[in-house]
Amino acid sequence: MSTRLGVYLSATYPYGSGLISPGYDTQVVRFLPADVSGVGRRAAEYAVAGANPKPLERVPKKVIFRQEAIGSLFEFLLAPSLYGDKAFKGDSFYSPAGGVNLGDQIMGETISIYEDPLAREGVNSSTMDDEGVPSGRTPLVKAGVLEGYLYTLSSAAEAGAEPTSSAMRAERMSTTRNYHHPPTTIARRLYIDSKDRVDDPLKEAGEAIYVHYILGAHTSNASSGDFSVSSSNLLYVKDGEVKYPVKPLMLAGNMKELMKNICCLGGKRKEVPGSLTAVGLSTPEFVVEGVRIIT
Repeated sequence: MSTRLGVYLSATYPYGSGLISPGYDTQVVRFLPADVSGVGRRAAEYAVAGANPKPLERVPKKVIFRQEAIGSLFEFLLAPSLYGDKAFKGDSFYSPAGGVNLGDQIMGETISIYEDPLAREGVNSSTMDDEGVPSGRTPLVKAGVLEGYLYTLSSAAEAGAEPTSSAMRAERMSTTRNYHHPPTTIARRLYIDSKDRVDDPLKEAGEAIYVHYILGAHTSNASSGDFSVSSSNLLYVKDGEVKYPVKPLMLAGNMKELMKNICCLGGKRKEVPGSLTAVGLSTPEFVVEGVRIIT
């Protein structure tokens, strides 16, 4: 086990008459020396970029999710769908009860997902989980095929599987450990990757909405994968350039379908801690289709 330094900064940029544009950034550091000077700069840049938003003139087919934005959906939808106890009980959209079995193609063949709690920079990385099970890399999705689930000692025994060092003592809707709480299944460092990685997702997308962060992911339906979230920090992108900031709108879709409609992943990876849970993620930006933009 080790400590971590988390820096979260929210900035506002005033414009017009009593109007403000918000900006947000975060960084998690596991080892010293730590340079977190970029957090404030990025938060300020996002705030300035969102000033004087306009109604969306044309609804694009693609959405670009910044790491924190897609991380919110992963925290409350994708990660729990890969917990063995939820799949065993039919509470996951990747559950045998819903017609999904190990070996099924559930995502595009370029997508792979691992649990990797041994990575040095991971939010929850350590040599073992909270039940003393040695940490190890666990393949969950390989080339789009469902390979396995995450298990604690008890959930593995119930399912007749092997534990995956995925136990943490953390309460629901809590980002920190609580040793009064029994171990539960938590994605300690969910690592999402793809063969389709691009240096500049804005250029690759062509025309899209760029989403800095979202609100309301915790109200999503984890069993079905349905989500409806809002965002007040959006940019309209075309031909690789930001054209104008967009007024707040809603984004709706289904996580199971979203993971089938990934166009590409960005080249810059970021370690993202859970916003309301102890989940740890390692993800790049996502360019996707099939998300409904409600103006």
